[in-house]
Amino acid sequence: VRALSPGTNDPYTAVAALHRLSAAFAELMGRALPPGVFRDRSGAVRVVCPRPTYAGLLGAAFDQIRQNGADKPLVLIHMAEAVTRIADHARRSDQVEALRDQLRVIDAAAARSVEEPADRNDVGRHVEKAEQALLRAEGRCGPPTPPRDAG
Repeated sequence: VRALSPGTNDPYTAVAALHRLSAAFAELMGRALPPGVFRDRSGAVRVVCPRPTYAGLLGAAFDQIRQNGADKPLVLIHMAEAVTRIADHARRSDQVEALRDQLRVIDAAAARSVEEPADRNDVGRHVEKAEQALLRAEGRCGPPTPPRDAG
């Protein structure tokens, strides 16, 4: 986000961060998120905390980058490409839906903030590729699994 500040204006650093984030999320898609309830050996509840969601994690990772780079087609294109890469690893419907929500706001940001029609079209082509990846992911996904207690 700092790289996108007017004083720095370095979208290539933001793109590098997006590449790293997409690699991390690709791995995360194959893992279960931690439970919100932790028990001791006897089964007694010891810790209750908010359970993270894929949507919450994606929002924490991507929202500020999108908000600060909405007027930069390069950033939005790489965000759509990140969704495409992550979608290739999605295994659950809630993961696909969280990615689709991110893609929707990327597309909306381009429509709102990218002035040059050719640049908006470039972003749109990458959004469409990401949507196709999400449709493929939907075909292989099972339903979301309910949260489990740690014990």
